[in-house]
Amino acid sequence: MRRTRLASWIVFAGVLLLMSGAGLSTAIIRSWEEANGTQKLDRLTVRVNPESASAASADPTGSAGWTLRQMERIAAAWAPLPSSWSASRSDTIAYGQVSVTGDVIGVSEDDGLFTQRWIRSGSPVTETALTGHSRVAVLGTEMAEMLFRSTDVTGKSVEIGGTAFHIVGVFEESSSLLRSMTNDSRPDIIVPVTTLLDLYPGLSIQEMRIAADSGSWIADEDRIRQLLAAAGSRSDSFVIDSDVQEHRWIAQKTQLLLFAAGVGAMAAAARVLILQLSQAYRRIQASLAKDDWMDVLRSNRLWLLGRTLIVLALAAGIGMMWLLIRYPLYLPAEMIPDRWIDLSFFRDLVGQRFLAVANQAGAASHDGQTLMRQRVNELVSGLAAAGLLAGLPFTWIGIKLWRSAGLGSGSMAVRIFLYILAAHLVMLAAARQANIDIIISPHDPIILWGWLLSVTGHHQIITNKKEW
Repeated sequence: MRRTRLASWIVFAGVLLLMSGAGLSTAIIRSWEEANGTQKLDRLTVRVNPESASAASADPTGSAGWTLRQMERIAAAWAPLPSSWSASRSDTIAYGQVSVTGDVIGVSEDDGLFTQRWIRSGSPVTETALTGHSRVAVLGTEMAEMLFRSTDVTGKSVEIGGTAFHIVGVFEESSSLLRSMTNDSRPDIIVPVTTLLDLYPGLSIQEMRIAADSGSWIADEDRIRQLLAAAGSRSDSFVIDSDVQEHRWIAQKTQLLLFAAGVGAMAAAARVLILQLSQAYRRIQASLAKDDWMDVLRSNRLWLLGRTLIVLALAAGIGMMWLLIRYPLYLPAEMIPDRWIDLSFFRDLVGQRFLAVANQAGAASHDGQTLMRQRVNELVSGLAAAGLLAGLPFTWIGIKLWRSAGLGSGSMAVRIFLYILAAHLVMLAAARQANIDIIISPHDPIILWGWLLSVTGHHQIITNKKEW
């Protein structure tokens, strides 16, 4: 009994890690996509190179950023695909005797296509406000509470750096896990970028987001480099983040976990299939020593029919599993060496990864999207690794212990089903606590269910050498 209980806990832990590695990772990625507006992550982000900006902060040519005219020319050349740009600064925000320091961001017309803004009341920054250089603002709920002790502030006025702005709307900051992990990067107040540049002539546009085709983002990246060069930007003055590339790289980690589980299920099913064929072959060979072909087929027809159905079912299951788990593996170009047997390349690659992590940890970033991408990558990588390195071995070992303790296949299947339901409840509770939406589709549970059933059948048939 104690051995069965230990095995049950091991199996449940494995099921929970597998379901979390697949389900929670997918929910986190979906939340990341939704946070990036209706365009989601089919885009490229062009931003000022921080090193270049610090070195050229006094450069009057604007190499540390871009002018409004430059952005408009690039946007016109990029049409009909949408684009958006922004400038930001830290400034004093005041109402009456109350003043606080907050992050002010100036946005362009299509900001909502690239960043999700929950407008609680009023309206966002409009095209009319941009073209008219209007002094209007959309206030965050936290800033509204600090200044007015209320979020019902649409129609009131607030001062930014001593200049009065009319509040036309209030946006609500999301309380999701991802947003809380990038809290310092969220703006406190949003204004038209044209107005912000008017108030601060020395301020430049620091970031541009442009829609990109997920199938041709490499060509799109080359094209935007050419447009930036034509606009007068030096190649070392900006950095291009391929959100399409980063999304593919991070999202495939969940797919890798499902792929490993599916391949394991296919391997176990293939081994059982081979055993069925070998059993049929031995039985026919033994029968042919006494009878001819027709008598052997006639006397074993029901047995052979059963084995044929089993083999066909296993073959169909293997084929269906492959259709469920296959996906195009993606590796960034910088991770592919010129020569595979090149230890120095992999040594340098690992060193660069550690250096990048150290730089990220040591520098306070105000780029919310970059910070969010880093957090999503950390969470998804951790969950997928836990499922891959612990979830799969735990279920294999636990089911093997079940079998050695004498637990029947029916009892194991029932327990696994109950564990999957319990794991779903735990996932839903965790997602609700993190304030992220989770959608349970049949795709992931089918793959994991196939893995668990194949392991159960493997230990039943292979380990104990029993026939079905």
